[in-house]
Amino acid sequence: MLIDGAEATSAALLDRLNASEGHRTALQVRAGRVRGLDLHFQRLDQASRALFGAPAPLTKVVEAAIRVLGTAPNEATLRIEIFADPAGHQHVLVEAGAASPRDAAPHRLELVRHDRLLPGIEHTALGSPQVIDRLSRRAGFDGAVLVSSSGHVVEIADGTLGLISGRRVVWPDGPALASLGRGLLEPQLAAAGIATVVLPVRAGDLGLFDGAFVVCARGAARVEAIGDVTWPHADHGGGSILERVLAAHEIIPTESLSAG
Repeated sequence: MLIDGAEATSAALLDRLNASEGHRTALQVRAGRVRGLDLHFQRLDQASRALFGAPAPLTKVVEAAIRVLGTAPNEATLRIEIFADPAGHQHVLVEAGAASPRDAAPHRLELVRHDRLLPGIEHTALGSPQVIDRLSRRAGFDGAVLVSSSGHVVEIADGTLGLISGRRVVWPDGPALASLGRGLLEPQLAAAGIATVVLPVRAGDLGLFDGAFVVCARGAARVEAIGDVTWPHADHGGGSILERVLAAHEIIPTESLSAG
């Protein structure tokens, strides 16, 4: 673990623990390569500007990430945090951990009422979606679909929910963390001739859709159930919209961090 490019000391970690404001992102490293570097950097920069009123120190981020990955396995999770000290100076924490396992099996998700605070920022002090995700998995689900207080489907606790309506993909509209998975997938869907649209989706209307899928750090997967709504055999076959969406996700380009 590095903080500001140096091995984290006890004093530096204490400063991190005492920081009341911070934000983060995480990248999956596969065969030494990553997806969506520009989107991750954009997320960090936008969050720093929103929380601290200044751009993110991206040069420090890149330098630390390259150094950390130099001693990490080719398969890893790269976690990046930016936090501020009481004087408002930004600090960069970078660490590598075990890679998240690829998870392409059909998902069963539960519905959970939750309104994100600061929905556009992956805030280090507001970990409720991560807690919800862990509790859902402990209860036997593959994750949770977050439903706002207005009754609208917003996102999944650890990624993005897509819905199939006829020949197009519907992204639920609502106050959610800007989806990196959606940002990476959209160009591939457009190239494949698959239309997408952003619409409000009430939880009670999920049964009107023809299928669903999730996109997260572990990959993309079909959803076979959300709450009481099931799609056990929905949209199967190599030429179906859902199969084409999952295939499009597999060809999202990767890049080397050192080349960025």
